[in-house]
Amino acid sequence: MSFEWFFLRLFFDSLVFMWPFLVGLCATIAILGGIVGRLEGWAGANSLYYAFITATTVGYGDLHPTKTPSKFIAIAIALTGMMLTGVVVALALNAATYAFQATHDIEAVKERYMNRVNPGTGTPAEPEPASTSVIEVPLVGTSQIARHSDSLEWAACPSGPLPDGCAMAVLEGDPAAETLFTVRFRTTEPSVLPPHTHPKHVRVTILEGALSVGFGDEGDEAASVQFTEGDHYVTGAGVQHFVWAIEPVVIQRG
Repeated sequence: MSFEWFFLRLFFDSLVFMWPFLVGLCATIAILGGIVGRLEGWAGANSLYYAFITATTVGYGDLHPTKTPSKFIAIAIALTGMMLTGVVVALALNAATYAFQATHDIEAVKERYMNRVNPGTGTPAEPEPASTSVIEVPLVGTSQIARHSDSLEWAACPSGPLPDGCAMAVLEGDPAAETLFTVRFRTTEPSVLPPHTHPKHVRVTILEGALSVGFGDEGDEAASVQFTEGDHYVTGAGVQHFVWAIEPVVIQRG
C-alpha cells in the first residue's frame, strides 16, 4: 500500500472517530456567528460567512462587528476556530507519521541519511565495499539446476490457506521435505492470507505486483508493511504473520 493511500485512509478514519467533537466545534462557531449577526442586523448567510471566515483567521474585513458584545463574541469564534484547525492539523500529522512508518523501513532511512556525508566534513561518504562472503549450501539432486521462466510447469496450489486461483511452480527441491527448495507462486486476483506460521525460515522475493506483510495474530492491515517488485523479506520460523496481496502477484519463496 502506498504512502498516499495509507495516509488518506488513516486521516479519514481519524476524522470519522473525532466527528462528534469536530461537529460540536463547527456548531459552536455557527451559533456564535448567528448571535453576532442578530446583534449587528446581518442576514443569516452573512452571519454564517462571517463566523467561519473569522474562525479560520482569514478576516477579509468586508464584515466586522461594531458593537462591544459582538466584538467579544468574535474573539470566542476565533479561539474556537483555532481549536478546530489545530485538531485537524494534529490528525493529519498523526496519520502522516503512521503512514510513513508503515510504508518505510525507518532504520534504513536513518542509515541512508547518516551515510550521505562523512560526519564533520560535509563531504560525500565513500561507499562501503560489498561483502564477498559466500554462504555455501548443498545443492539438491544434481550438481547444477537451471530453469527458464517459459518452461516452468505450473500447477494449482494445494488446498488450505492459499487463495483460490493460486498456482505454483517448483524450481528445485521438494517443499514437503527438509532439504533446500525454491518455489514460485502467482495469483490472479487480490487475496488475503490470515495469520499463520511456518516451521522453517521463509525467504520471499516479489517478482511482480505488490503485497503487504504484518506480524502478530490480529491481522491488522494498518500494521503491515508493503513490498513491491524487487523487494525481499524473511519471516522467521514460528513467527505469526499475515499477508495481503493487494493485486495479482508473482513471488519466489525458498
